[in-house]
Amino acid sequence: MSITREALQSDAGMEFVFADLEVPREEFAVEPTPRARGLALRELTLHHTHDGVLGRFWHFVTQSKDKDEIFFVSTALDGSGMKPFVWPPDPSVADTAVIRLAAGQTHRWTLGEGAPVFPPQVIEGALATSIVVSDADSKIRRAGEIIGDIAKAVDVDGKGLVDKALALAGPGGLTAAAIATVIGKVAAVVGGVLKANQNDFVGVFVGMFTPDGSWSGKLSQNEDDASIVLTEV
Repeated sequence: MSITREALQSDAGMEFVFADLEVPREEFAVEPTPRARGLALRELTLHHTHDGVLGRFWHFVTQSKDKDEIFFVSTALDGSGMKPFVWPPDPSVADTAVIRLAAGQTHRWTLGEGAPVFPPQVIEGALATSIVVSDADSKIRRAGEIIGDIAKAVDVDGKGLVDKALALAGPGGLTAAAIATVIGKVAAVVGGVLKANQNDFVGVFVGMFTPDGSWSGKLSQNEDDASIVLTEV
């Protein structure tokens, strides 16, 4: 079974990069041995800043680099029926997701494997992820509050979306296509909070990952304004 990026974008109400348009197989000739797998965000690169004409002129005069204050929110879920995993989960760790970057600059997480996207566990059905990168601008002081609002919204609305999908699922539980649809709608929940706070999107990255097999071709994603590198944990 396959899905289209256009269908998911229509559901989510936003454009995003999709790491792999092929939905993972749901049947295997030989049942693979389950193993715990997870994902972390290792690198985030900003390709362009969003400073205005006056800002660019000021940086030219002062010979200083134009930098954007950006932050990201990641969400992920599999077919277990559990509510989506969100990072940062609350305002107390919001600073781990706030980054100041110049155009062409890359932030690399050096503590542990990187910023959590999905904690290692046995994946049921398929794993779907979304990472929304936003320009914080003058609202950087409110980043913790905005991230807290997102975490609450995903906690309530995300679980509701999973429950609705489960109610429509067959005896085999959530299919990979259903999981992909839910993550698109969860990304829309995140985007709704950001739009309400007048934050600009820098990049929206969505990926689908199988419980077994290699993820090597899906760990790097690129958009016009930003790119990310994930790592398996």
